Order: sequence, then structure tokens, then C-alpha cells
Amino acid sequence: MKNPKTNRVLFLAALMALATACKKDPSPEPTPNHPTDTITPAVPQDTIVPTREIVIPWCWSASNGLAPNMDTIRFYAIDPTVKSIFIHLIPGHETTWEPIRYNRAHDSLQLRINIDTSKVHGRGDVKVGRDGAHISPDTLTTKFGMWEPDSLWFANHGWRVSRFKKTK
Repeated sequence: MKNPKTNRVLFLAALMALATACKKDPSPEPTPNHPTDTITPAVPQDTIVPTREIVIPWCWSASNGLAPNMDTIRFYAIDPTVKSIFIHLIPGHETTWEPIRYNRAHDSLQLRINIDTSKVHGRGDVKVGRDGAHISPDTLTTKFGMWEPDSLWFANHGWRVSRFKKTK
């Protein structure tokens, strides 16, 4: 039989070998408080914010007639940097028209506003003749002024409607 001391040494050696072979798995590190599986969307650097205001000067009696050029308005309406387009009636070019002429101007300007109703607006003063801006559409066209519906339309689209100072 072997020596009891040798048995004890062999037993301790086997126990130590077993202890080193059976190591416990390492514990996982704690995870951060925010999830790591989400992607934060990037803000596009090329986002365009419309800020420009375009003023198109225009007068009744100029060569462009009852309204400014449609192509000019379309050009600015499709520009993403343009916030507003104003058709500005130049002061000092008042008219003493009969109501039908203001009505034609109304129709012509409406076509321009319809290009982009959120961008195209009127600006300036529309001066009317001696009979004012509240003529009934049923009235004969021998008066010098504006029919009431046209007057309301001009006012609702940004123009100010008033009489010449020289009249009534």
C-alpha cells in the first residue's frame, strides 16, 4: 500500500486541479440605461426654409396690362426659398375706370394668384373714381368706380381700395 502522505498529496493535487478546471463563468457587465439597438435619425443639412419675399412692381397702365407676367410668378412660385410673392400696385398710377375694367383686372389677377394661393398676394392701393367701390353689379356701367364684389375681392387679397382724394 502506498504511503498515507502520498495519498494525501495526490488527493490535494487532484482537488486543486479540479478546482482550477471548474472556474465559474464571469458575470456580465451591467448594460447602460439607454437602448443600444435604436438609430437616431439624422437631421438633413439641406433642409430649405422659405424666407424670401418677392415684390413684383406693377401698374395698370404699363405695357403688361391688367396683371404682371404669369411666367414671372410661376418662376418664383416653384422656388423653395420663396415664402411670399406680392403683386404690388405702384402708387400714383390710379385709374378712373368703369366697373367692367376692374372686373377684368380681378379675373386676370385671380389667374396669377391661383398659381400658388399660399404664396401669391396683392399689395398696394387701388384708387377708384368718383362713384366709389360699392357700386351694385346691376348698375349701368356708365359710372366710374368698382362693383362691390370686386372691391371685396381686392381687399381680401391684400390690396387697399379707396377713392381718389379729389372725388366726393
